[in-house]
This record gives sequence, structure tokens and C-alpha cells, in this order.
Amino acid sequence: SETTVSTDEKDAQMVPRMNAVSQEESTETVWEAELERRKNLIMDVCKKHGMSLDWRPNPSRQKYIVVEEKSKVMACLVPIPKSGLSGWKRWLLAIGGYMNGTMLQDIAISKKLQAELSVKHLKSMPASTPEQLTAYYKVFFIGDPLERLLSVYKNKIETNHFNNLEVVSVVGNYVLENYRGETAKLPVTIKREIGKAVCTLPNGQTVEYYQRDNKDLISLSFDDFLNYVVDNPDKMDLSWQPLHEICQPCGIKYDVVGYFSSLLTDNDNIIKHLKVDPTIKFPDYLYDSSEKIMDEYYSKVSKQVLNRIKQMYETDGQMAGTVPLESEVQGNAANNSAATNDTDASQYVNPIPPPEEEFI
Repeated sequence: SETTVSTDEKDAQMVPRMNAVSQEESTETVWEAELERRKNLIMDVCKKHGMSLDWRPNPSRQKYIVVEEKSKVMACLVPIPKSGLSGWKRWLLAIGGYMNGTMLQDIAISKKLQAELSVKHLKSMPASTPEQLTAYYKVFFIGDPLERLLSVYKNKIETNHFNNLEVVSVVGNYVLENYRGETAKLPVTIKREIGKAVCTLPNGQTVEYYQRDNKDLISLSFDDFLNYVVDNPDKMDLSWQPLHEICQPCGIKYDVVGYFSSLLTDNDNIIKHLKVDPTIKFPDYLYDSSEKIMDEYYSKVSKQVLNRIKQMYETDGQMAGTVPLESEVQGNAANNSAATNDTDASQYVNPIPPPEEEFI
């Protein structure tokens, strides 16, 4: 016999589904409102520092703004340790149809495939007019610059030296000669081979370092690193160059301004907005931040160096909402930020170039 369901029963069955849809729509609305707040904040910071709001093509900067043409997604992806952005290249390949969801979640497979597929299918931002840029869904992530600097130090300078010989050698030799009154002793040329690096030392001696040894070459404190950063503004590694100089959010009107601190939430909402295949998800990521760790490291940094760091990164901090827009760090940081706005990013390259596959 046929079972009859009353109107009241049908309505009761629909309530949970309606509530779920309503809650999802509410969440998206809240996120969209937050995006508008972040984008408006970016524009306020740009105006405060007198930065140009016009898009000016610059090939040296555009190579870090990656485009996937099929999906028309454009993202500024700078190699920042533990930022969660490394998964973005793999995700762009997935939404372009070059990788499936299973491959994306298997880090070993996806990294190998990314190295092979990125060259073919991910291009640098084209030399577009502002009108042409509207065809792309543009994404830019930023965060607390003090957290970013600590992450760079912990993952590139404090340890893991074999994978970061290039930057450790440059910073280490400078520290030895300028802060410790010692002779430079770290590599000045580095040739990488599978599992090892053949290096030339300042005295002309050739040495080999092996990945299996996992050997740290020098002990560099966080204060050493920050002193190097403030004393060498013209020799910035990409991993610590101010993001507003690379991603140019004043000239490029990004559709999404994401925060590293809300990366998973922002990524989930981007997926919903683009109506991507639900099996294609960003790999799980744990935000690498801890107030206790920040206090532990920054408490050992001199006030003078810390003030200079805050001055250098004031604009990034204001764009990320971690530094009040009304504040002005000692030393007239606004003028410094405005002056560097149109600086060619090609000057921010280490004397020793990094490995080609550093950011995969």
C-alpha cells in the first residue's frame, strides 16, 4: 500500500535542509563582507602611503603571479615557508583538469606531478591591461610580517641548511664578517646534484655537502638574521621581501585578499565560489603560528632592531590588519614604503640563486 506523507511531515523533513542551506548562505555572506573589509583596508593603506593605484606591468614581479588559463584563476604565490601557499600550484593544476583529487591529496605524487606539469600549464601573469585582468579571478594572501620572518628563520636559517645552502651562506658570511669580526667560511658558489651540493669556499677550497648528513653549517640567532635583513634592504630573498612589493595589491584589484591565519576558511570559500568539483580540495594545513613561540624568539631581539623591522614591514602589517592604519613606526616608514613602491623587484635576488624547485 502507498504511504501518504502529510504536508506537516514534509515541511518537518525540509526544515533541516533549509537550515543547512540558510547557514551556508549566511557563512558565504559573512565571508564576502569580510573580503570587502580587507579590500577596502588595502586601498586605504595604498592611499595613506601615496602608492599608485594604476596597474603597471613589471615582468620581474609578474613571474610570481601564476595563471591557470582554463579556470581563469590568477594567484600571487611567493615562496614562504609553512605559509600553506605551496599547495596552491597543485590545486590550480587540479582545477585545470591536469590532476585529480586523489593525486592532489598524495603529497609525494602531487609534488612530482607539479614539477612536470607546472612548466606546461601554469604561466606567469601576462602583460595585461587593467581591462584584460578583469577576466581572471585574482587571489592574494598576506599575513603578519613578524610571523612570516620568524617562519623563514625557523625553516631556512635556524636549521635545514642543506635545502637552503644558498640563503644560509649569504646571510652567514655577512654575519661572520660584519657582526663577529671573523673570516667568511661558507660557500660562495654552489652546484647542486642529486643528494649533494658541490661548493666552493671563500678560500677557493672545494667541498661537498650531502643531504643524508643533514648537517647545519653555522649557528645563527634570530637577532643575527633580523640584523641582516635590516642592514641589507637591497638584497632581500623573496621569502622575506614585503609582499605588497611583489603582489602589487595597489595596482591589481584582487577579488580575494586572503589571510594566512584564515587560509583554510578562505580556501574553502574560494572553492565554493568557483563551484569546483568537491573532490578537489586543498590539502590539510596547520597554520604555523604560536604566540608563545613568537614571544620566545622576539623577546631576545634588541628594541632597536625590532623597531627597524617594524618600520620596514609597516605597510604589509597594515594591509594584513596586524598594524593599525593610524600608527606610524619611528623613522617615517610611510615615506620609505612609498619610495619602494615602484622599485624593480629584480634587485631582491640573492647573490647565489636558489634551487629551481624550491617552491613546489
